[in-house]
Amino acid sequence: MRKICIISAPSNLGLTPPAPGRDPGTVRAPLALFKAGLLQRLRYKVYHGLKPADYQPRVTRRTRVRNLERLRQFSRRLARHVTENAPDYFPLVIGGDSSLLIGALLGLKRVGRCGLIYLSGGADFLTSETSTSKAAAGMTLALATGYGYDKLTNLEGQRPYVRDSNAVVFGNRDMLDRESYPGNLIFETDVSILTLDYAREIGLEMASMLAVELLKQRGVDGFWLHFDASVLDCEVMPAVAAPLPGGMSYAEMITVLRVFLDSGLAVGMDITGFDPDRVPDEEFTRLYVDALIEALQPAEE
Repeated sequence: MRKICIISAPSNLGLTPPAPGRDPGTVRAPLALFKAGLLQRLRYKVYHGLKPADYQPRVTRRTRVRNLERLRQFSRRLARHVTENAPDYFPLVIGGDSSLLIGALLGLKRVGRCGLIYLSGGADFLTSETSTSKAAAGMTLALATGYGYDKLTNLEGQRPYVRDSNAVVFGNRDMLDRESYPGNLIFETDVSILTLDYAREIGLEMASMLAVELLKQRGVDGFWLHFDASVLDCEVMPAVAAPLPGGMSYAEMITVLRVFLDSGLAVGMDITGFDPDRVPDEEFTRLYVDALIEALQPAEE
C-alpha cells in the first residue's frame, strides 16, 4: 500500500433521523475513532479534514432524496481531496455514512478506470422510487453505478462513477429472498455479488481472492474499497443504523481486508457506518479501532 492520506469526512447526510429532532451520529464517527487511537496509531503522511454539512433531511417532491443539495456539495468537496491525493497517496476516507462513496468515486474517476469492492451488510441498491426512507445511504451502490436520481448519479457529467460490471458486492447478508428483495434492480445489472454465506462456504480468503480476480479480468487500473461497519456481526458492532446477527467477526474482517489491501490493486478506501451515539461503552470503539489497525497496518510490517 502507498503512503496513507487520511481524509476525515464527518457525514450523516445519507441517513434518516434516529428520532425527531436528532441527527444521526455518524457525523461524529471520525472524532470518536480518532479519540480511540485510530489517528495516532496509523502511519500516515497527509491529513485533510472536511467540515460537516448541515443536516436538513426534509424531502420534497422536487428533491426526492434527503439532504440532496448538501449531499451534492459534500460529494464535490470530498471528490477534490481524493483527486488531488490519489496519484501519490492511498486516500483513506474516515466517515461518516456510506453515501460519501459518491464523492470518493467521483474524485477517483478523474485518476483512472477503477473498480469497486463494496464490503457491507447490505447491497444498498435502492433508488428514490423504491426507497421508503428516501435516504441516500440505502441507495449508495445504485447511485455509484449510475442507477437512480440523476442529480446524484451524474455530478459533473461523470455518470457512472464506476461501471456496474466493475463493481463487486462482498459479504452482504440481505438477499434472503430475491423475489421480495427491495433492491432487486441489482439483479438486472452486471454487478457481481459474493454474499457472506457464499464467501464462508468457499472460505473467506478464497472468496476475497475471487473478488480481486473478477476485477483483474475486467482490466481495471485498480479498485476502491468501501468498508461499512454493518458487515460486522451485531454482537461485536452494535453501533450501526441497522445491526443484524450473522455478520463477520473481527478475525474474519481482518482476513478479508488483508487480502484486498495486499492485492496490489487497492488504490483507496473509505470506512463508514459507525455511529458512536449507539454505543455508550467506549470499549466497542476501542476494539473496532484495534481491528482496523491490524487490518491496515499489521504489527509485523
